[in-house]
Amino acid sequence: MPTWKVELIPEAQADFKKLAGSVKKRVLKQLVKLEKNPKYGDPLGNKSTNVPISHTHRTGETDNNFIM
Repeated sequence: MPTWKVELIPEAQADFKKLAGSVKKRVLKQLVKLEKNPKYGDPLGNKSTNVPISHTHRTGETDNNFIM
């Protein structure tokens, strides 16, 4: 299975920098899981079944990158 590269948009980078150290570690752990499997996790509720959990953008046809 190919791995993916997670890139945070500038706003998310700024928010990440403000987090406490222990929270940063938890967030990084989850981002690593997303790089291994972008479909990791549970849907957020059941009201909008066709809406993606997060906005992702594939950066190229052969690239395995997505931006959050």
